[in-house]
Amino acid sequence: RLRLRLERIDDEALRDRLVGDLSAMNELIDEGLELARSAETSEPRVMLDLDSLLESLVEDAADAGAQAEFQQGCGAVLQLRPLVARRLFSILIDNAIKYGGCALVSSIRSGTEVAVQIADRGPGVPPEMLDKVLAPFVRVESSRSRESGGAGLGLTIARKLAEASGATLTLKNGDDVGLIAIVRWSKTEN
Repeated sequence: RLRLRLERIDDEALRDRLVGDLSAMNELIDEGLELARSAETSEPRVMLDLDSLLESLVEDAADAGAQAEFQQGCGAVLQLRPLVARRLFSILIDNAIKYGGCALVSSIRSGTEVAVQIADRGPGVPPEMLDKVLAPFVRVESSRSRESGGAGLGLTIARKLAEASGATLTLKNGDDVGLIAIVRWSKTEN
């Protein structure tokens, strides 16, 4: 209803600003709802080929014109909720592309631990902000523009989705790449 009313405003500049504000508000509401739903799901866990999921998401990003590469697989098959896992890695891949110019994706197995690393070639995150950016509404980019930084909920949602999958999400700055997001399962059976 608000959108329809806004369309009737004669002043084009004012109308465009108000429509932009309404769009930003809708995006914020959607992200807030996604955050609220991120830990709750009735989706059953199934055995999921982790590399196939990651390769599919990387191919989707590349097909959309983004620079994305699946660099290494580990052959892990984990008991996961497919939609939750897809959303988790989609957020991390999208963030790597948006803020770091590319997504370099790998899965690694070490003993009973399986980790997925999503790296980018961006500037990274100031060391004092690495843990803070996982909290709601915290952004590295300080402007209030939604175009340059979103609402600061993407990594919070990703962290909650990782926890719902029995994993942890950590961030670190790389030596030869920008930021690396690591999703780690400590005890896996497969």
